[in-house]
Amino acid sequence: MSEDDKTEDLSGYSMLELFRMEVTTQLAAFSRHLLAMEHAAPNSADWEALLRALHSIKGAARMVQAGAVVRIVHGLEEFLLAAQRGEVALDARAIDLLLVQGDAIQHIVGHDEQQILAWEQTHETELAQLQEQLERLLQRGDAGPVAGDGVSVVPEGEIGKRVAESELRIHTSRLDRILGLASGVLVESHRFRSHLDRLGQMKQLHFALVAELDRLRQCAATARLDEAARGHLQRLERLAADCRQQFADLLAELEAFDRRSVTLNEQLHQEVLSSRMRPFADLVAGLPRLVRDLGRQLGKEVRLEMQGTETLVERDVLERIDVSLKHLIQNAIDHGIEPPDVRRAMGKPPWGTLRLEVSQGAGMLFLLVADDGAGVDLAALGERLVQQGLCSPEELLRLDEMALLDYLFVPGFSSRDEATHYSGRGIGLDVVRETIESLRGSIHAATDPGQGTRFQILLPLSVSVLRALQVRIAGEPYAFPLADIHRLLRVPARVLCRPDGGNVDSIEVDGEPARLCHACSAFGRPLPRHFDDELVVLVIGRQPPYTALVVEQVLGEQELALSSLEPLLGELAGISAAALLEDGSVTLVVDCDRLGQLIAEGFERGEIPAFMPCRQDGPARPRVLVADESMTARVLQKNLLEAQGYEVILVADGAHARRALEAQTFDLLVCDEDLPEMGGRELLGWLRTREATTHLPVILLRDSDPGGESRVAVDEAAVWHMDKTDFDAQGFITTVAGALQQGVRHGERHDRPQ
Repeated sequence: MSEDDKTEDLSGYSMLELFRMEVTTQLAAFSRHLLAMEHAAPNSADWEALLRALHSIKGAARMVQAGAVVRIVHGLEEFLLAAQRGEVALDARAIDLLLVQGDAIQHIVGHDEQQILAWEQTHETELAQLQEQLERLLQRGDAGPVAGDGVSVVPEGEIGKRVAESELRIHTSRLDRILGLASGVLVESHRFRSHLDRLGQMKQLHFALVAELDRLRQCAATARLDEAARGHLQRLERLAADCRQQFADLLAELEAFDRRSVTLNEQLHQEVLSSRMRPFADLVAGLPRLVRDLGRQLGKEVRLEMQGTETLVERDVLERIDVSLKHLIQNAIDHGIEPPDVRRAMGKPPWGTLRLEVSQGAGMLFLLVADDGAGVDLAALGERLVQQGLCSPEELLRLDEMALLDYLFVPGFSSRDEATHYSGRGIGLDVVRETIESLRGSIHAATDPGQGTRFQILLPLSVSVLRALQVRIAGEPYAFPLADIHRLLRVPARVLCRPDGGNVDSIEVDGEPARLCHACSAFGRPLPRHFDDELVVLVIGRQPPYTALVVEQVLGEQELALSSLEPLLGELAGISAAALLEDGSVTLVVDCDRLGQLIAEGFERGEIPAFMPCRQDGPARPRVLVADESMTARVLQKNLLEAQGYEVILVADGAHARRALEAQTFDLLVCDEDLPEMGGRELLGWLRTREATTHLPVILLRDSDPGGESRVAVDEAAVWHMDKTDFDAQGFITTVAGALQQGVRHGERHDRPQ
């Protein structure tokens, strides 16, 4: 299919919904070109765009029998064709009327189907007034040609021949489901790597088998074997050689498949994510009209300049900042730009200029809303703050310009004495900041007195995809949004040790004090008994006061597709969302603003202790690895074990259990016999081949115990069997204690840094 033959997926839309979408799109184009023609001589492309938009609306209205819309559009076409011929002037008065007629069309199509069809009969008076206004304008005939020399009139029959590239319209719920499936496919493609790792290990075992066969052949060379035995040995060597070659070929093919699969699935995932993006122009299509109308109501002439509106931004971000952006524009026109006579007296042009600049970088969206008005009188602003009791005269002296302007965003603050329809009510900019910060963004103001004011906004391009830093806290992965991280520090533990042995409750970061605590304390998890010589400190917060968290390990940066938390889980303190990692496990996404607030409140109530890195509270707690596919079983075992003072790490399958055992030291393994990825008995066999885990105690859980006993020690293998069908909590604790005691006898327990 060629680019020109693209079709739209319109399944699920009613004719009325399609009609509304058509009218809204075409009216936006109509208003945009009409406002552009107000400040510049129109050319043939402008005329054609206007008439083409009206022609499309009229054709769609006829299809659904919306007679009122057809009548209004017909009058607009007649006027524009007359204006194109130079018979009437397309001045500000005419543009006002044309825009009002467009508003009437938008109002009509906003009703249900029956009201739209009946509008012509039930609102004949209003329709007649709209047509009469256009007819009076047509009859004025007091203007010369508006089009430039050589501009040809576009015949009505030629309008609409050129069709713009069609869009793909699809319900957002369906797109979200597609994104979920694409994310799942990507995760599964990464999980395939674990199978390749296991094949690689089998390859090593096969090499060891071949080496043993070689040694057997060498021994047989000096021994007296009959012909039959020698024949068996030779066939065994050939089979081993064939198996080795086929194994190597298969592994190479699977590795190539894995690379192609991961690449294709990552591309699919990115394409689906991109389909959620819309050009910023979609959000600001109505801004020129808003600026023009508000300026005229306030007796001001304002021109809007926009740059970079082709930047792609996620749909949800655009929808959530719509009201905030319009409020900033309204605020600039009302507060900033002066009336024409005042501007002339200051040597400025009579019209004010508003600039909206849009750009992106490093996954972030940068917005600049600037005006060339009077700017903010900083002295008057300071006096106002003191009058309203927001700061004392002494505090005012210590504020720099940025800190002073930040008070514009304080709830309830207004620089106006009298309230108007547009300002002075003490609401507005505080809501703007709240909205932007809810999107993990920031906003700051700057001003040049007499020259204008600027609002600089930083936002993520997407709220469903997050670039985050993965860290380990209490053995579990947590994701911190990169935009909320101020610093990542590695601090020697001795630097945080006070001579008197007391707790350290803050450190200095960039000249500012940052509240310090261990991340385990922040999330209500037990503190480790020992600490490494070098501590990893994560400093969070977009501005002072910062919060410094000691974390166990940095796992690296990753782009995460976010998922909302299930309502059944309730509100998790300091957590905003969840996400799937590449290996299929789940990570929690931290709400850094909320976490910092909770830590500050915890410090004040004495619920969160300050950090003491030099304490030695006795030997390290026993570390238990629990591997069980059932989340309920994992959590139950974890709660029972932690209540006994054990440190517990949880995994959901055998592959993750193996990786944990390779990377860390444990005193006991509790695992389900029927683990996915790598069964409990297979995991046990692997354990006994490693010198480090030869005597590691293991409690193997299974659904039934054919021997009829709930737990049985098996010879000297340090393995206990327990029945999950009738789980006995006290028996489980007793078995754990006994298994740990046997581990001590075999010398498995030892002190180690946490």
